[in-house]
Formats: sequence, C-alpha cells, structure tokens
Amino acid sequence: MSVIESHSLKLKPSIINALLPAVIQSITFSIIITAIMYMLIFILSLLKVISFSFQIKFLTVFLPFLVFVFIPFSIHVFYLWYTTYYFYTDRVVKEFRFISVNKQSVFYDHIINITVEISIWDRLTSAGDIILHTADDKEPEVVLKFIPETEEVEKLIYKLIKKGKHKD
Repeated sequence: MSVIESHSLKLKPSIINALLPAVIQSITFSIIITAIMYMLIFILSLLKVISFSFQIKFLTVFLPFLVFVFIPFSIHVFYLWYTTYYFYTDRVVKEFRFISVNKQSVFYDHIINITVEISIWDRLTSAGDIILHTADDKEPEVVLKFIPETEEVEKLIYKLIKKGKHKD
C-alpha cells in the first residue's frame, strides 16, 4: 500500500545562482594547492634533488590546477542538480536523490528560528539560502541552499508554521 502525500511546493536549487560561488571557491582552492605544489617543485629544483624542465614544471602546476578547479565545481553542481526541496503541510523535506536517497526533514512545529542569507550575487540572481533552526540536538538546522525567490519562500514557511499551530 502506498501513501501519497500532496505537497504545497516543490523547489529545486537555483543552479545559475550557485555557479559563480562554486567557480570562485574552486579557483581559490586550486590556487592554494597549485601554489603549494609549485613551491615544492621549486625547492626540490633548488636543492638539485630533481631536475625539471620548464614544460614539466608547467604541466605539474597547470594540470592539477585544472583538476582542482573542475572536480569541486562539478561535485557542487552535481549535488545541487539532484537536490529537491519539498514543502508539505506539516514539514519541509530536503532530498538528494541519485543512486541512493538521502532525506533530511523538519516538522514546522520544531522550527524555532529562520535565518535568510542573501548575498550581493544572490540579490542579482533572485535567490538565497534559508536556514531552518530546530530544537533537535542531532540536526540543529536544515539548510536550503540557493532557493529562488528566497523571501517569498520564507513567507510561505511562516504561513505553514502558523497554519500548523492553529490546526491543533
């Protein structure tokens, strides 16, 4: 027997909104790793432990830079692509569904506070993050990343919380 629940709203994270922060984060991480690798190569060359030609030095620095840019960026976009947020009448569910399914949910009556974070980039792309703070010690918050029309969704959550309290 299957249970079918209707949800008030189904949202996907805004991939476009996530692209610039993901690129900046990946490039920053790559620059740090690449700088460390280049310093090691430079030190080994100075100590004459290893002799590198310019092409090999370039490849040993440039290729890892590309790899460290591409991999974190791809993982970030991949995670967001397969994440969905469901707003039911009694709870909100964050679901990652690829090969396996991971869900995180919180009942509206367990939410003690809501934080909205909208950066400059988020304002330009009409999205942001909503953090649902809960009374649960195991999972004190549920983070909804890159939510389109963040302030409207926040208002909806408050309405659903209020509706749940008046239902009792």
